[in-house]
Amino acid sequence: MKYDIRLKFFGVAILIIILTMCGVEFYINKTFERAIEERAEDELNRLVQIFKDDLDLATPDFASQSYQALAHRFAGSSDLRVTILAANGDVLGDSAHDQLGLRSLGNHAGRAEVIAARTQGKGMAKRIDHALKIDFLYMAVPFGKDSVPKILRVAMPINTLNILHDQIHMTTLGVGFFALVITAIMIVLSFHYMLNPVLQTVVSKKQGKSIAHLREIIPTGNLAQRLELALNALKEERDLLNAVLEGIDNGIIATDENGEVTLCNQAAQVMFGCLTYRHSDGCNAGPLSPHPCIQKFTQTLTDKVLNNEEFVIESGKTILVKSGRFASPRSGTVVVIRDITEERKLEKMRKDLIANVSHELRTPLTTMRSSVETLLAGGLNDPAQAKHFVSVLLRNTTLLSGLVEDLLDLSRIDAGEYNLEMQGVSVLAAGYRALEHLDQAAKNKSLVIQMLVPEGTVIFADEQAFDQVLFNLLNNAVKYTPENGRITLRASNEGDMVKIEVVDTGPGIAPEFHHRIFERFFRIDAGRSREAGGTGLGLSIVKDLVEQMNGLVWVECPEKIGSIFCLKFPREEV
Repeated sequence: MKYDIRLKFFGVAILIIILTMCGVEFYINKTFERAIEERAEDELNRLVQIFKDDLDLATPDFASQSYQALAHRFAGSSDLRVTILAANGDVLGDSAHDQLGLRSLGNHAGRAEVIAARTQGKGMAKRIDHALKIDFLYMAVPFGKDSVPKILRVAMPINTLNILHDQIHMTTLGVGFFALVITAIMIVLSFHYMLNPVLQTVVSKKQGKSIAHLREIIPTGNLAQRLELALNALKEERDLLNAVLEGIDNGIIATDENGEVTLCNQAAQVMFGCLTYRHSDGCNAGPLSPHPCIQKFTQTLTDKVLNNEEFVIESGKTILVKSGRFASPRSGTVVVIRDITEERKLEKMRKDLIANVSHELRTPLTTMRSSVETLLAGGLNDPAQAKHFVSVLLRNTTLLSGLVEDLLDLSRIDAGEYNLEMQGVSVLAAGYRALEHLDQAAKNKSLVIQMLVPEGTVIFADEQAFDQVLFNLLNNAVKYTPENGRITLRASNEGDMVKIEVVDTGPGIAPEFHHRIFERFFRIDAGRSREAGGTGLGLSIVKDLVEQMNGLVWVECPEKIGSIFCLKFPREEV
């Protein structure tokens, strides 16, 4: 394995060096080429200016033979080619031809450097002369005092520049190759004295060998110890990060640039209802094999930055999501998730409670206000009418008092201030205590109340709380059972539990309402319930108290008529 690593290091290093040298060579060549061309243009410009000054002194009737002689004199023994053009573009003199050869040169008015010279005062061009088969750098300027001036054109062969450029190129390649050889030798020596010990250190670390052994194989002093300390520090940081991620209540999910999950802590898995996360390679790094619901969720967040946005995920939980992009060392997204399901439930319960209490208070208060206004308007003078409205006031006052008492009970239960003293409680005695308060109301409706509770039936509960539970159930039965009806309180032992039932012959409860009957302020028939003096909180108080006493409560309804409210409590041995 270590030889593969060395070859990879060597290959990468050599590739980097070659690429760097190619870039340097390209830059040097371009720089020299540009410098040489600029130097050639400056020299050409200097000579053109000298030749132009001589031509400006010539007389207007200068003969073409004289221009030919001037062209040869200007060119001299150099490699320059001098051409003198008439105003119409015909060649008056050319140092590369004799007088007879001028006729074969044709008209030069359409050449690029000539056109530029006429319009801009100077023209430059670079091209090959097909007649001479040589690349030239051309410069042309106008001269003379005529309305349409003549043109002086001087050309310098570029083959000289190309030879110089090739020499520089070959020199650069030679120096580069020599540097490459020296660098390769240095890399090999470095690998031998540096990389081999490091690789042996890593192997020894995996095999659990000591620092002393590492010092034996590494002649560089404390390199092994420093590597050991670095590895331990990285491990401690990783363990600390894992401990923090697993210890916080918020979910943390990290994804790469493709939306693939690379990190997911325990809290996030619990929120999404999946605890089967594993790293695909069995390690603590690299991509994960995520649960589909998490992968689906993270894919929706790709390239998004969220700030406390709510989502309802497939598990039914409501979560608050904040995410941000990171770009180092790899781009991706970090998502922080907070489970606010319970918060939203409590918030909804609070809103519902405020709305329901407001509604429950408004109805009796409106009735009471109407009764008072009627009495003040003259109802006091009519004894019968006054008695009626006073009874209305009394009934609604009693309803409000009961509502306040129920709200206070619920408040104490929710706050954990309803102190329970668990002990043996006689079901029969509790039933008689409840009937003492309901006897008159039952007689007013000619109701028959039976007690089918065996002597010695004792449950493990709080006496005051159980009395309130039994009273609320029997009170509801008295309220909703029609006249001449029957109410039965019965109990029986079922193993180590006692089952208690309150049976009535009232209208019953439809099955679709069974799961909601114990909700706060829930009423099947709100009008009838309010008329009977119900607050909509009695059964909710029953459920909360029964559950605090480790009991069970549910409702059953026979097919024909009536309801059966069932309780189960642990049995207390007498």
